[in-house]
Amino acid sequence: RNELSGLGVRVQIGYPPDTDTPGFKAENESKPPETLQMVPIDAYPADRVAKSMLSYAENGYYHLLSPDLLQNWLVSAAAGVSPRGFVIIESLLLPIASIVESLAVIWFDHVARRYAARSAFAEPC
Repeated sequence: RNELSGLGVRVQIGYPPDTDTPGFKAENESKPPETLQMVPIDAYPADRVAKSMLSYAENGYYHLLSPDLLQNWLVSAAAGVSPRGFVIIESLLLPIASIVESLAVIWFDHVARRYAARSAFAEPC
């Protein structure tokens, strides 16, 4: 992004949430059970995701927000030195974000350890 800013090139990045598409449905058929258990959230309608992200793209935001507020918040907390769209709100919520991120890590690790224990006796792939 920084390298291209002097050339008039605008870079934007989006993190679409789980989106209700045929590809997502096919992905879920082969997804490991621990992955399904880690994020048991229903997929967002494709048109809602597209409208949200396109709206932010058209308004020149760097991070294209999705309908998933928790995901947006966590992405914002980990944005580093990238441009921010809502500096004051993000600054106020940052301490809480680190707690939420830590809890997510604990949950994901818990699920992965349970799966590893079940799989310990399975044949390697």
